[in-house]
Amino acid sequence: MSALPIASKLIWVWAGVCGLIVVASCVLVLLLWRRIAEDKKRKFIIDHKSRWKKYIYAAIYSPISLNEDSLPELEDLDRQIILDLALDIMRGMEGQDNRRVVEMLSLWGMQAFIYKTARTTSKGRRIRALTLLGYFSDDVSIAVLLEALQDRDVYVRLAGLRALAVRKSVQYLQQILQSLTLNGTVNIPLLADTLRRFGEPVVVPLLNIIRDKGLNADVRAACIKALGSIKPLEAVNDLIALLAEENAEIVFQSLDSIGRIGDARAIYGVLALTKRPQPEIRAKASQVLGLLQQSEAIPSLSDSLTDENWSVRFQAAQALYKIGAKGVAILRAHAGNQDRAGIMAAQMLAEMEG
Repeated sequence: MSALPIASKLIWVWAGVCGLIVVASCVLVLLLWRRIAEDKKRKFIIDHKSRWKKYIYAAIYSPISLNEDSLPELEDLDRQIILDLALDIMRGMEGQDNRRVVEMLSLWGMQAFIYKTARTTSKGRRIRALTLLGYFSDDVSIAVLLEALQDRDVYVRLAGLRALAVRKSVQYLQQILQSLTLNGTVNIPLLADTLRRFGEPVVVPLLNIIRDKGLNADVRAACIKALGSIKPLEAVNDLIALLAEENAEIVFQSLDSIGRIGDARAIYGVLALTKRPQPEIRAKASQVLGLLQQSEAIPSLSDSLTDENWSVRFQAAQALYKIGAKGVAILRAHAGNQDRAGIMAAQMLAEMEG
């Protein structure tokens, strides 16, 4: 074999290696250029954000009335920065300060950009735009929020719901309920958390819903739970009436709300549930009796110390201790015995008194 073909092959190999080195170098240069460009853009955004943040705070607390001429012009990149800043700032403020920010956004003509962002951008940006619309009061933004209630993404729907709650838009309660039951199921904690954000304005509509036995039981349960968070005294009579229903979730949430509101009028309705077949209901009833702290509950709680379910016995013992001296005396009387009641009473006294 001659040396010439071998040399030729080596030349081609080296040429290939050199070509790969050139390509790799070009890719590296491209990546470095891209990184430099991204860093430059990030620094630009940070600098702009800092400048706009100072300006917005200065405008909020300025004694001078705002108008279009007093505001600097926005560049395209500034609009997303302003949207994010406004939302972050308004979440930590309330009342007149928030209205001042909304006025500023309106003078800048930001509404169209916010509406577009809420409808067509990435999920994260849509959620932030919808959340921001909760601070506005115009009809167009209401329409955008109602559109969001029909979105396929549950988190987008939730952002629209919470924005409507911030605006106390109780008139759209039916759409809200339909939105959270689109897939045929109801997330009780999620729906309750949304409803309680409406505050006092939603109490009467919620009372009408929980009275209607023809409605979805989970929807009613969520409304009951929301009432427990709002704590209106006018709901107590309805909650007492619900204690007689057969649906365990309705009864459980009614007990929980009664405990949160803490009205002693419910004492006898709650006492009746200490004999309910479901142990979770008996345990919850004992817990609520401890929250109500009425001496009328002592005989029933003493009986519950012998319940076959540990949670029921524990809640009964804790409730007796919370009632005070009379309840503690019952625990001490049981503590000398070696039965279920005595063991639980002794454990509770040891836990509470050391």
